[in-house]
Parts: sequence; structure tokens; C-alpha cells
Amino acid sequence: MRKGRTELDREGMLVYIPKGGKSSKVLKVTSPILKMSLIFYFLIAIIVCLSFSLIYFINQNKQVNAQMEEIMADYNSEMIALSTYVGKQAQVLDNKLNEIATLETAQEDLNIQIKDLSAQLKIIAEKYTNSISLASASVTANNVTKFAEDTAAVAAALEILLTTNENTKSELVDFSDAANVLCDYLDSIPTLWPTKATYIASAFGMRNHPILNQYKQHTGIDIGGAWGDEIYASASGTVLSVNYEQSGYGYWLRIKHSESITTLYAHCSKILVKAGDKVEKGQLIAYVGKTGLATGPHLHFEIRVNDVPINPTLFVTAGK
Repeated sequence: MRKGRTELDREGMLVYIPKGGKSSKVLKVTSPILKMSLIFYFLIAIIVCLSFSLIYFINQNKQVNAQMEEIMADYNSEMIALSTYVGKQAQVLDNKLNEIATLETAQEDLNIQIKDLSAQLKIIAEKYTNSISLASASVTANNVTKFAEDTAAVAAALEILLTTNENTKSELVDFSDAANVLCDYLDSIPTLWPTKATYIASAFGMRNHPILNQYKQHTGIDIGGAWGDEIYASASGTVLSVNYEQSGYGYWLRIKHSESITTLYAHCSKILVKAGDKVEKGQLIAYVGKTGLATGPHLHFEIRVNDVPINPTLFVTAGK
């Protein structure tokens, strides 16, 4: 027998066996045809796979492009809106800068006016208080009411100045000079209520004396209070005298505030100053008691003009 391939080696067979017992069929396939068929179908399979892959990537690319276009459209819209907004804000900013410049100019003018007003106010305060000071030197029981009204006006003006100065708190607005002038003037006028208690148990004027049972002039006001309540100087001045009267004022003192004005504090339980002492307005000078002729603890308080008793409420209600 000859070695090598036989003719049958180059052939293949496909056997078809149908159902039902029919005879089977045999198809002979030569080896080159089989190889070519397998290669063809392999190539077809590769082409199909590549085609599906290409179609998939094309679709993905379309989706990405669509998303990119949508994002770019939104971006363009936002950029347009932002540009419009920036333009409007720039216009608003320009308007505000113009307003600020206008206000700064107005503020400078106002500051100049305020400084002038402060200086003028100080001059007016000095002239006004000097005129009242001249009046205080010659004040009498007859014109004391007008003098007290002027003093009350000064006290009211001082309160307004102090409030204004406190509210502004600005270096450009300073009414302290005018306020100091008024404060210095009021310092020697008895406008401060002398005790913490404010109840007037007996007013100034004619009354029936509660102990002597006589209808006579009450030369001051009796301010109700408790034993030991503090008594303050109604104005700055010099203590003229400290006295004791068993049947009258008990322990009492008198303070001189100007050439014509003095104050008197009576029925004290204890006096803290002596004759010749300088006292400041609001300084503690004594304690409430019921010494002398008194039905209970209270302060008998007098204001005298040229040694003539006048109604203390003309003055002290202004600083009460």
C-alpha cells in the first residue's frame, strides 16, 4: 500500500438522518470547500459583530452629541442671562455710586452747618445764662416767678442738649460746650429735689399748724419720708449755719447759693456738714428725722430769695 493521503482524505461527509425511518443521505464535502465555508462564515460572524459594535458606538456618540448640544444651549442661555444681569447690576452700581457722591457732598455741607450751629449755640447759651445770672443777682420775691421760669427753660434746654449729644455720638456733632455752660449755671440754682421721697405732706402757704393749732404761713414744703432717708444739697454753695432748735426746726442748716438765694433743711436726725463747708449739688448733707416740732419724720425744705421764703416748687419741680 502507498503511504500518504488517499483520495478519501481530501473529502468530508455530511450525514443527514431524517425521522420516521427514512433512508439517510450522505453528502460528500471536499476539504477545500469546507475550509472556505468555515472561513467565510467566520468572516461573516466577525463582520456582523463589528457592525453591531459600530452601530452601538454610533448611537452612543449621537446621545453624547445630543447631551453636549443641550448643555451648550443651556450654557449659552445662562451666559446671555448672566450678561444681562451683570449689565443691569453695573447700571445699578453706577447709580448707587452717584447717589453716594451726592450724599457725601450733602454730608460735608451738613457737617459745616452742624459745627456752625454748635458754636452759635454755645454763644447763645452764654448770653442767655449771663442775662439770667444778672437777674439772679437782683432777684426779689416779686420777680422770682419769672426768674424760676427762665431757670426751668435753661434746665429743659440742657436736657435736650444732653439727649441730642448722647444720641448722635459723633465727633462732628458736639453740643457739650453749650451743655457745660448751662450745667455750670444751673449748678448754683436749687433745682434738685433734695430727697428720694417726692410726696409733699404739707405745701407752701397759709395753713393750720398741726402742733400749735394756729393758722399761719408755712414757709416751705414738708416732704414725707422715713427716718434716716438721705438729704441732698439742692444746689452747690457754702454752708451758712448749722443749728438746733428744740421747739422749732430741730436740727437744721442753711446753704448760700448766690448773693440772693439760700436753701434751708430742717427737722434732720443728723447733719453731716458744718458752717463754712463748700458743698456740691447733689451732695449728701444730712438725714431725715423728726427733731423739733414735728409730728413724724419728714424734711422741711425752704428756698429763700433775699431772706424772703418763696414756694420751692417753682424751682425743684424742674429738677425733680
